[in-house]
Amino acid sequence: MSSAVIKALSHFEPHDPGTLKLNCGQAVLAGLADRIGIDEKTAIGAGRPFAGGIGHQGNVCGALIAGAIALGFATGARAEPSNRQTAYKRTRELFRLFSERHGNVECRLLIGIDPSTPEGEHEVHTRNIHHTHCTAFVRSAVEIVEDLLQVEIGDIRRKEASR
Repeated sequence: MSSAVIKALSHFEPHDPGTLKLNCGQAVLAGLADRIGIDEKTAIGAGRPFAGGIGHQGNVCGALIAGAIALGFATGARAEPSNRQTAYKRTRELFRLFSERHGNVECRLLIGIDPSTPEGEHEVHTRNIHHTHCTAFVRSAVEIVEDLLQVEIGDIRRKEASR
């Protein structure tokens, strides 16, 4: 398990009382912060609205959205507009791989509950969905982003070596 996954999971399900408990999007970005060139405070702020499928609406998984944001930060050093194509390609691949692993990308379908209703939100907490389901989504999002960034670094190195 990579240090980014360990950091993300330690924030998502902290065992140390001194560790800040974060939502899925925040945890993914905090885990990847060093890798994508942002500080933890920025990561926590950027990921804040994504829990429960973006603001508890049950839409796209917050961990997955945070992964896409991480890919955007990671490709930010290149000149516009060429970096957009890289970000689009990597984001499509992130969504494809995540969907292959988990069967969907929508929070309500991944967890089997609609968190946008008070009853659904209550059920999420009662059934401990955060632990039973979402931990795997956080882990997957970080792992896939790391893999995609590794591929990108390999592509860059191959291009430089061929010059």
